[in-house]
Amino acid sequence: MNIIGRISNRVIVGLPLCRNKDYVNANIDFAVEVMIMAHVLTVVPASLRSFVNRIVSPIHGRVKQITNFVQPVVDARRAEQARLGEDYEKPFDFLQWTMDSAIKHGESDRQIVLRMMLTNFGSIHTTSLTFTNALLTLLAHPQYIDPLRTEIERAIREEGWTKAAMDKMELLESFMKESQRIDIIGAVLGIRMAIEDLTLNGVFIPKGTMLASNILDSHFSKSAWGSDPLEFDPYRGTQPNHVLYIELASIALQRPLEVPKLEENHEFLLSIRDAVTSSQESNGGTQIDAISISYTPDTPNAELWEALAQARASHLEFNPHYELFTWDGEERCNYAGLGRLSLESGAWPLKSLYLDAYRGDGAWNYAEGAEQKPSLPAIFANIETLVLLSPDKDSLYFYPEGGAANLRSLTIINGASLETFTRTVGLPQRSGCGRRMKELFKEGIRSLQRFELEAVDDSHFKRPAEYLTGLNGFARFGETMEDCANACLLGLSTVLPSSLVTLLYKGPANSLMLQDLDQWVEDAVSPSWLPNLRTVAFELVPLQGMKESKNLGEDQMEQLKQKLEKFWALLRQRHPPVAVVNPRDKEELKFPLSI
Repeated sequence: MNIIGRISNRVIVGLPLCRNKDYVNANIDFAVEVMIMAHVLTVVPASLRSFVNRIVSPIHGRVKQITNFVQPVVDARRAEQARLGEDYEKPFDFLQWTMDSAIKHGESDRQIVLRMMLTNFGSIHTTSLTFTNALLTLLAHPQYIDPLRTEIERAIREEGWTKAAMDKMELLESFMKESQRIDIIGAVLGIRMAIEDLTLNGVFIPKGTMLASNILDSHFSKSAWGSDPLEFDPYRGTQPNHVLYIELASIALQRPLEVPKLEENHEFLLSIRDAVTSSQESNGGTQIDAISISYTPDTPNAELWEALAQARASHLEFNPHYELFTWDGEERCNYAGLGRLSLESGAWPLKSLYLDAYRGDGAWNYAEGAEQKPSLPAIFANIETLVLLSPDKDSLYFYPEGGAANLRSLTIINGASLETFTRTVGLPQRSGCGRRMKELFKEGIRSLQRFELEAVDDSHFKRPAEYLTGLNGFARFGETMEDCANACLLGLSTVLPSSLVTLLYKGPANSLMLQDLDQWVEDAVSPSWLPNLRTVAFELVPLQGMKESKNLGEDQMEQLKQKLEKFWALLRQRHPPVAVVNPRDKEELKFPLSI
């Protein structure tokens, strides 16, 4: 604690005061005394607290003691500034910043001292506990000493003792975070007491009730940390160890974009093969964890996949880049070629897939009663995390050969997200949306823990009002409510899997959802409905730019709001309560939460 106190005060008050043992100890004792007095005064009647505080509290004497250390430094700096004038070089520390601020706001020197003490109060003990726990964690897992030392020595060798060096210590940061997650100091955080009766988000809280945040649930939630939240994994917060980026724009920044034949440009494909070969452990390399293909080709290319055959990555992503698109077949993810390879070392251990494209290698058959073929080869069947951004539903949906029993996290964002949703995993011969949903959750992916659906695409709102963004893919204007009875999301709450931990949904605020919210409210009353649910985001957005007749009126919007608030309140009243959050913003939606 003394070490942390010195380090913290090097920034707070600077040299030489930060090395004064009596000053550092006074600030350490001050933090302890504040906590003791806070507990003592809670049992004293409010009318007597001021009196008892003046008699019992040691804090007043501690303020005088620390003032005797800080005031001479403040006076000396002011005298030096007055003597040197514009030539005076101000110290770069918190004390100087506080002195400058006090001049602007007319604050006294006592306020400066109190700010120093409060800053020390919030920095010394918290940092000391974190550092001590990290050391104990390292002693319990000595196998990580050498990797940490190697990373630290390399960063300091390259950047010196600078912030840039700290930014390169990725494993150290991940280790510290994992230590705080696993070796927690307490089961709750942020304890507060209600000083009067109040109702918070529909929950009545009597005066005197103690409230706190449950950190056990958040620290050991499978939805947040994967299938092994009880295991200590210092690499959990690091980026993939080895990512291979392939940017085809380096060949030709125009459409159609194609991978050059080996005889046309042997350097490009050979460079990919060399990168894969050098990454093999048998060659002393680091195994490729992820492959990111940027500016994806418009046509399937076997030679590209042959060059990547031995990579055995666990994450694959396609980023076509929209600025090159015209709407005549581009913006395509050509992933099927991976399944056509004869892999000597076995199938890739793919765990996550991120497809940011309109088209893929699937082919939906619209013929009545037609048997639908898988949209992806069997190599993708073990995917646990899937993100589809702006898919077209006809060629880009997720149904690998052999099913997707391991899928844990499914995110579908905009585009034809509703139809893509119903075609993902469950593929019956007939087209009934309700039947597809039941197969999706009850037969296809029974272990889904995280489901995110963004069914509102702003680009459709800006187009001529030809279609209503509805729950049957697109429902043409003029159709009645009965015509949309099989809408994709009607009845969604009744078929969601009981394994679901996180549900994030953003959709259109139309008459269909106004009607269907009654079912959501009815289901939320039952404790057996989604018993594992811990987090939900549920937002309905008015259809901007559509015909006025298809939008909800003011009275209907008020009904919608009341139903949503009732739904949220029911979830918050559960045991344990469900956290109601906001959907992720557009920038966050562009990338998976964790890969």
